[in-house]
Amino acid sequence: MMSLALLVITARAFCYQAEVTDISGTKYFPAVKGVFFKAEKSIYVVMFTIESSLSKQDSKPNQLIDALIEVKNRGVDVEVILDQNVDFVNMHPAVSDRRVPRLLWGEPKIKSTRVYKRLKDAGIKVYYDEPAGVYGIPNEQYFDLPDDYFKLGWNRELSLRAKFCYLINLAYSDISDIKPYWSKSVTTITKQFGDVGRDVIHKGMAELRRKKLLEVKYDELSGKRYEERRLKMYKILKLYDPKEREIKLKAIEDKYGKDAYAKARKYAEIVFEENNPEAIEDVILKTKEYGEKEVKRVFGEIARKNIDNPKRNYVYVTRILGKAEDAQP
Repeated sequence: MMSLALLVITARAFCYQAEVTDISGTKYFPAVKGVFFKAEKSIYVVMFTIESSLSKQDSKPNQLIDALIEVKNRGVDVEVILDQNVDFVNMHPAVSDRRVPRLLWGEPKIKSTRVYKRLKDAGIKVYYDEPAGVYGIPNEQYFDLPDDYFKLGWNRELSLRAKFCYLINLAYSDISDIKPYWSKSVTTITKQFGDVGRDVIHKGMAELRRKKLLEVKYDELSGKRYEERRLKMYKILKLYDPKEREIKLKAIEDKYGKDAYAKARKYAEIVFEENNPEAIEDVILKTKEYGEKEVKRVFGEIARKNIDNPKRNYVYVTRILGKAEDAQP
């Protein structure tokens, strides 16, 4: 992974209209490589992290490093600043176990060292962002990021806002007095985390819920007005292997057919269960039991409820279907 910052300072301290080019996703590599090769006088690069592969010489990070060295060799002034990323995860096999004394955790190892050496050997001016000091384990309040977050690939599975909300859940869960749940208003969350947009929190939390990484508990309606209800309570769930989940979902599709699977998963999405193999299979079985028309009617009724309505869940769906069966003569 590589992050690039291009800094341009104008001669006068005035505001100018600027063109912004989207280089996210797959557009990033060719855009950055193109900028490097077009440089005539100088290149100033700030990299968050970059790993140089020894086994894949033609990897994209290696190609970018080669490009910097090539333009340096043709006379372009190149300067690189690397973030002093510390590989805390691999410092000790049990680094996430707080029972292990910190003295046994080993020394912090800075990432991007191979890149640093390659650039330095090529005569490029390269520095770490804080060359005078080395990062260490903070003594103040902190929380643990589970090793499985990386081992199971959740760092690639989740969107940026979902990752942000996952960290929020870890932080609040760690200091909650109602464990395993925690509860804060969206207003409090946004203010405490840099006035981030409410939309980021809503969508990030919803994604975690849909991925079955977060349980959301609501106050019962009981005739209460919205402002009288207690705040939502959140409970972070154990990380699972996304690949195993996909295998289970594919098995259901193969067993019941693509059409039945697609319809059931679409219905399950209404109640945040589209990634729950058991719920999807149950929707298929319920459709066979009660008929497609009745299942469609019930899910349609649920879909009209507010997304934060406590009744927007699969348990409520099964209750409505059960009542409909009891009402039949």
